[in-house]
Amino acid sequence: MTVQDVTSPLVVVVNDDVIQLRVLSNMLAQEGLIAQAFDTAGEALENMLSSALPDLIVTDLHMPGIDGWRFCRLLRSMEYAAFNAVPILVVSATFSGEDVRQITARLGADAFLPVPVRTTTFINQVNGLLKGHTSRIKTRVLIVDPDATSIQKLKSAFEYAGYYAATAFSGLEAVNCLRERKAEIIVLEHQLPDTSGDRLLKELRQMHPQGVFIMIANDPRPELALGWMQQGIAAYARKPFDPQCLITLCENACRERALLHIEDTLEERTRELLNSEARYRFIYDKSPVMMHSIDRNRRFCDVNRKWLVEMGYKREEVIGRDAYFMVHPEDPALTTSDKTPVFGHESVTDFPCRFQKKDGSPIDVLVSSEAVTNRHGEKIGICVVRDVTRQKRMENERLILESQIQKFEGLNLMAGSVAHNFNNLLMGIMGNLEMAAVALGPDTPIMRNIKAAGQAAERAAELSSMMLTYAGRGLITAQTINLPELVEEMIGLLKISITDKADILFVRSKEPVFIKGDAAQINQAVINVVSNAAESFGQNPGRITLSIGTTYCGRNTFQTPFHDDNLPEGDYAYLDITDTGCGMTANTHTRAFDPFFTTKFTGRGLGLSAVLGIVRAHRGAISIQSREGRGTSVKMLFPALPMNMEKTAECTSATTANIQREHPVLPESESSGCRR
Repeated sequence: MTVQDVTSPLVVVVNDDVIQLRVLSNMLAQEGLIAQAFDTAGEALENMLSSALPDLIVTDLHMPGIDGWRFCRLLRSMEYAAFNAVPILVVSATFSGEDVRQITARLGADAFLPVPVRTTTFINQVNGLLKGHTSRIKTRVLIVDPDATSIQKLKSAFEYAGYYAATAFSGLEAVNCLRERKAEIIVLEHQLPDTSGDRLLKELRQMHPQGVFIMIANDPRPELALGWMQQGIAAYARKPFDPQCLITLCENACRERALLHIEDTLEERTRELLNSEARYRFIYDKSPVMMHSIDRNRRFCDVNRKWLVEMGYKREEVIGRDAYFMVHPEDPALTTSDKTPVFGHESVTDFPCRFQKKDGSPIDVLVSSEAVTNRHGEKIGICVVRDVTRQKRMENERLILESQIQKFEGLNLMAGSVAHNFNNLLMGIMGNLEMAAVALGPDTPIMRNIKAAGQAAERAAELSSMMLTYAGRGLITAQTINLPELVEEMIGLLKISITDKADILFVRSKEPVFIKGDAAQINQAVINVVSNAAESFGQNPGRITLSIGTTYCGRNTFQTPFHDDNLPEGDYAYLDITDTGCGMTANTHTRAFDPFFTTKFTGRGLGLSAVLGIVRAHRGAISIQSREGRGTSVKMLFPALPMNMEKTAECTSATTANIQREHPVLPESESSGCRR
C-alpha cells in the first residue's frame, strides 16, 4: 500500500538526526502510513496531547532535552495514561549488539531495532506492532521488607507505575525469589529478621551483578550509606518516604545505570575500533603489494607504503588527486572508457593498465578492485595493484625468441636441404674425379687440373658441413669431454687470435665437468664468442672472463631468455663468456642469432648463428645478456655427465688429439668496435 487516506494508521517518529528522521518517515510513507516527524521528544509530547492519539510511536534514545529513556518512561506513567497502551518501537544505535529483550524491558517499550536497520525488517516490525503483536515486558522489581504494610504500599505504587512487583519478607525468601527469576530493580530493607541488609546485599549482588540495588532504612547514620555505596548500590532512601519518590529514585538510578553502561559500551567499541584501525593500517602498510583507495569522485583517498615506494611519490603528493594522474600517456585508459571500472566502483580482477612513476618511467600493472562502503556510508573502491613489468618484459622477450626460433628453423630446413642435395652432387663429382685420376695416371699433364678440381670439391664439402652446423644438424663425433681441460688448452690459441688489448681470465671449476659432444665444434663455438667479445673493445682495453661449472636447471630456468628445444630438467654444464666491452643495443640483442645479420663492415653474420647451431646440436641452450655500454655475457648450457668418470685420462687425450686434428677456423680479425 502506497496511498495514504484518512484510515491510514498514524505513526509518530522522534529522532534528532535529520537524516534518520527523513529516512524512517519515508519508509513509513512508502508503506502508506501517516508519519508525523519530530526532532525532540518535548515537541512530540506537546503535539500528541493536543491531537489524535497515535497508533505507534517510533523513537530514538540519545536525544537532547528529554531523551528516549525518559520519553518511554513518561509514556508508561500514570501522568500520560492515555499513551500507556500505545506501542513503542525504539530504533537506536546506542545499544546495537545488546540483548533486545533486556533493553525493551528497561525502556518499557514494545520492540527494539538496532541501527542500521533494513527497510523490510523495519516495516515488518511496524506492521506487527500495528496489528497488536506486542510482547511488552514490564520491568520487574523485587521488594525485600519484613513490614507487611510497607511492602504492600510499595507494591501497589510500583504496579500502578507500570512495573511488575515481587515481594520477600526475609533474606532467605529474597534469595530464593531472585534465584527463580531475575529482577531489574531490587529494593532492600536494611533490617531483616534472618540476616542483615549488608550481608544480603553482598550475596544478592554476587547472584545478580547487573541489578539496580536501592537500600531503604530508618537509620540515619552516614557511614551506613557510605558502606552501601562502596558495595555498589545505585541509591538509598531513608524512611519515611513517599512511594512515588522511591519510584522516581529507581527510574533515575536505572537511567544512570543505563547511561553508564552506554559509556562503557561506547568506550569498549571505541577501543575495538582503534585496535581494528591499527590492525588494518598495519596490514595495509605492510602489504607486499601496492594498494590504494579511490572515492566516488575518482580521487585518491588512501595509498599504502608499498605504493608510494614503487611509484616514487610522497603521501601528500597523491591524496586528493585524480586517479588518472598516474596513468601513462600511452595507456588507452586516457582515451577510452574501457578501463573506467578500475577508477570507478566496480569489481574487477587483474585488469591490465600502465602507470607512470614520478620519474616518468612506465610500470605495467594488473589492477583488482572491489567496491565497498566505509563506516561513513560512503562508497569507495579498494584496489590491489600488482607490478607485472618484469613478467611482461619476459613475455615479450619470449615471443621475440619464439619468432627468432621459427625464423631460424626455417633457415635450418633450407640450409639442411641445400647441403644434403649439394653433398649428393659433390659425391658424384669427387667420385668421378678419383676415377679419372686412376684412369689417366699420375704423369698425365691434365692431372694437375684434376687435383685442383678435387681440392675445390673438398672445400665445397667443408662448406656444406658448415651449413649443416649452422642448421644444428651437423654430424657430431660424440665423446666424453672434460670441459674445463678443453677450454684451458684453448687459452693460448685464443690469446694469439685476438687483440692484445683483451685480457683473458679463466675461472676453472674445482671439480671436473664432463659433457658428451664434439670437441672440435665446441672449440669453434668458444672461438666465435671470444672473437666477438674481443672486437667489442675497439681500441680500449678490456677483459674476457671464461667460467665453467655445473648447475641444476628447471623449467623456470629455460623460461628466461634461453634458446632451447624444450630441454628436460636436470644438471647442466655451463660455459659463461663475459666481456667488459661496448655491449649491444636493443636491436642488436634482438637479432644477435639471425643468420647473415652483422654490425661489422666485412662480417658475414654467421658467427653466433653457428654457435647457436652447435649448441642446439648438443641438446643444449644458450642465452645472451647485454646492455649497451655495460658489456655482454654469453652463457652456453650442455647436458652434464656424472662427475665420477673413470676415463678422464682417455677423455683428455682424445679431446686434445681431436682439437689438433680438426684445426678449427679462426675468424678474421676486424677493427670495428661494434658487437656481433
